[in-house]
Amino acid sequence: RRVHGGSTLIYCRCSIMLCRVRVTSVFSSRSVRFFSAASESDGRNAGLASGAVASWPLRRFYKKVDIKNEPTGFSVLLDGRSLKTPKRLPLIVPTETLALAVADEWNSQDTTIKPFTMPLMSFCSSALDQTPHNRSFILHSLVRYLGTDTTCYRAESPSGLVNRQSDHWDPLLRWFETHFNAPLLAVTDIIPKDQPAESVQKIRQLLSNMSDWRLTGVEHLTSSCKSLVIALAVVEGHVTVEQAVRAARVEEDYQVQEWGEIKGGHDIDESNTLLSVASAKVFISLAELENL
Repeated sequence: RRVHGGSTLIYCRCSIMLCRVRVTSVFSSRSVRFFSAASESDGRNAGLASGAVASWPLRRFYKKVDIKNEPTGFSVLLDGRSLKTPKRLPLIVPTETLALAVADEWNSQDTTIKPFTMPLMSFCSSALDQTPHNRSFILHSLVRYLGTDTTCYRAESPSGLVNRQSDHWDPLLRWFETHFNAPLLAVTDIIPKDQPAESVQKIRQLLSNMSDWRLTGVEHLTSSCKSLVIALAVVEGHVTVEQAVRAARVEEDYQVQEWGEIKGGHDIDESNTLLSVASAKVFISLAELENL
């Protein structure tokens, strides 16, 4: 529970904090771009408003962070000036809770601004700038995942890996079939197999009906988990973030069990996956949460 500007915001603080763990962040390149959206706050940072890339580290150039109720949603203000996206669109989000969370990301910056601690701002920029104009490509890419989905391609040996895959992925495929009435084939062949056409069409329609905000989160979840099945299980609340990470890292976990963990490799990759899945889940939840 957090009080911000006279409003009360309730969200999963621990999940948001996961997005502030400094690891080799998957958000770095995407986050840099939204600093052109920081608006014309003062003369020292005028270049940010025109889309120029700031020199790093970028010092905090604002004192006060607020949100504002707009006719079509909620905006975030830095010293009274509205944030804009990299494409110069007003950064207006659908719910007060998401606006408060983005404002909290900006307000939590210390003397320098750290993009990797602001995933929600990055997601919002993508949902406004990229997804509406690239929906057809995003939908096509997501549907293609069904043909090579991690949960559908199994090893024939060793038995330990086969059993681990079955334990994590068989329940997900059963849920997917029941929940969406869309059965998928699990194979041991390395050559991609076409999934049932009816199942593919049902999932294509499901994705087409999603808002830009949800679709943005699903795209990121799918990329992070290498699986649309796992991504939709997270979005639908069938699995927790931690369960999704374990399902997405079955082979890696087996390697660690058999041959040990490579410090600076396996652990960093797991932290990145956890960061990605948690932040995408929080983003979708806040974008769809009813205003308090």
